[in-house]
Amino acid sequence: MHNLLMVMSSENSRQHTFYLLVLFRWLSLIPPLAALLFATEIGMDQARLIAAFFCAIAVNVIISLFATSLNHALESHPWILGLDLLFVGGLLTITGGWRSPYYLYVLNPLLAAAFFFQVRGAILAVSSFLPVYFVAVLLDVTLFDGANPQWMVIVVFCVGSYLISVAMGYVSLVLAQLQSTQDSLYRAHSELAVLHELSTSLQRSANMEDVQKKVLGAITHHLGFQRSVMGLVDQQEQSIGNWQAKDREYEQPVMLVNVGPVSLQAEDNLIAQALSAGHIERFNMERRSITFSEDADTNVGEPIISQESNQKYADYLFGMSDGLVLPLIWGVQPVGVLLIELTGQEDGAKQLKALEAIARQTAVSLGMMMTRLRRAKESAKQEERTRIALDLHDTISQSLFGLVYTLQGSLKLLSSNPQAIKPELEWALATAEDVRQKIRATIHNMWPGDLTAEKFEDDLRTYTADVLQATDLKITFDIRGEFNTLSPPARRSMYRICQESLTNIVHHAAAHQSRICVDVADGRARFILRDDGRGFEPTIAMAQTHEEDHFGLRGMRERAAALGGTCEIYSQPHAGTSIVIDIPANAQAHHE
Repeated sequence: MHNLLMVMSSENSRQHTFYLLVLFRWLSLIPPLAALLFATEIGMDQARLIAAFFCAIAVNVIISLFATSLNHALESHPWILGLDLLFVGGLLTITGGWRSPYYLYVLNPLLAAAFFFQVRGAILAVSSFLPVYFVAVLLDVTLFDGANPQWMVIVVFCVGSYLISVAMGYVSLVLAQLQSTQDSLYRAHSELAVLHELSTSLQRSANMEDVQKKVLGAITHHLGFQRSVMGLVDQQEQSIGNWQAKDREYEQPVMLVNVGPVSLQAEDNLIAQALSAGHIERFNMERRSITFSEDADTNVGEPIISQESNQKYADYLFGMSDGLVLPLIWGVQPVGVLLIELTGQEDGAKQLKALEAIARQTAVSLGMMMTRLRRAKESAKQEERTRIALDLHDTISQSLFGLVYTLQGSLKLLSSNPQAIKPELEWALATAEDVRQKIRATIHNMWPGDLTAEKFEDDLRTYTADVLQATDLKITFDIRGEFNTLSPPARRSMYRICQESLTNIVHHAAAHQSRICVDVADGRARFILRDDGRGFEPTIAMAQTHEEDHFGLRGMRERAAALGGTCEIYSQPHAGTSIVIDIPANAQAHHE
């Protein structure tokens, strides 16, 4: 966006300058008008003055009406000034040569050359016009019997033309340098504003996918690049995946689900080379690859993309023919990569420093987020181990101790009083069955690592049939939307809530059917659990704080609240129960 503003500012400056030249062109007709009014007094042919004056007015009208078009045409076709020089030369010829009142008018094309092409253009324009001027003076003498030239006047005209044109050319050069400095300052200010805004927004990012979207948006919309792509490093697999792409023509980035991971081990892989070297690589499918060092934006290596390997590189450069590969390094650890399209980007190299700053900021955000995620996983593992250890100690271990003690006593009574052993063995059998059920429950309560939508459904079905032994309960699942966009804490808590709900249904509701609906859309996850059981009065049930199942209901609400969501319970006696949970899909709070 800021590039467009700078171009518009430069265009406006040139347009205003051209309008000033047009105004000067009109004002320079004042001396010819005065000469026309007093032609007889100064000894000039009034007919020629009239013809010249109206020709000059006609040309001025044309230039005024088509000022914008002529402005652009003049920048791309400087030879147009040559036509103007010939025209003013003709005016000089028919209006008195060295005595012509069109001296100021003659300066118009010379000033235009000075303004648009600076000192060099001014010198070239004056040097080209002087032969035309001398020819006009000679033709005035030979064709119209003009007065003999006064060479001092001619010398003053020639020197004055040089001095005025060169002075204006120098002014134009200074203004161009000031404009360039202003553009540079404006670009630096805009880039700093983009970096500040990006840094602030990255601090509020909830997950790495959100970081990708914000970075890609900043590169395309704020810095003006046509296309950018970002991937994340998987340290375990030693590859880059989770690719997202952003085109300037579209509002939101898109996840490239059909793009496979790029290996970090391939020797001929430009992306892997950039991550390994830790500096920016530029690729060009038609020419050659350029490596940017930290100190200079120059080519420091031989081409590493051959014509034969173009198709192979095109497969993982996402169709970009000319662009940059920016490694995202946090410390010494690669965390991702940015690919930026440079096709049609004239000042892409000027924004290299801003891109490097964005890459550093992005790497820091991703690195810190990965560290937090790793610590959260480690904490979750430790919590799970502690919970399993407590479950084993408080329930299974105690039961096994009693079982072993009973069996030892039974062995001692086997020879002397076998009849007394039967109730003890019956108790041992019941205890063993209870231990078996508790072990199953403990196994199913272990958090599944990669909980996909299919695994979510399968594990809950297995939990109901195996642990709860509810063979007569029919469960229907309806999972919609992008389940894989749910954050791990959201999946974990929803899985636990569904377990608790199914436990309540089996133990208390006497239901025959249950339906679990999951809908993930627009950054929200909505879970609805229904059953056709006996129902209850939620207000009364929640007020009874000493019953275990009611603690489970409160636990559901606490889990949802910890994720920044809500849990609503709807039920009536003999009318079944519905539990509606609404949470952010990217919730990061963890409640156990």
